[in-house]
Amino acid sequence: MQRFALSFCEAACNLRGSCFAINGIPTCRCRLGYSGASCGIVVAPTVDTIPEDTSSPFLVIIFLVFLLGILVGVALAVIY
Repeated sequence: MQRFALSFCEAACNLRGSCFAINGIPTCRCRLGYSGASCGIVVAPTVDTIPEDTSSPFLVIIFLVFLLGILVGVALAVIY
């Protein structure tokens, strides 16, 4: 029985994990991204997502024009 379990163990994890015979029973330890008894389930990787940029280019332009107006106003006040 042990020999059968070890020979079965070589292919039991679908080349997606390491197989160990525990009490004569092939058991898989799956690689990252796979799960299940024979590592046959593909698990979607979890990735920290960057929030979508919700700023409008129009608002940025308005803000820059506003700042430019303040700088010009300060410059004119200093000159005169």
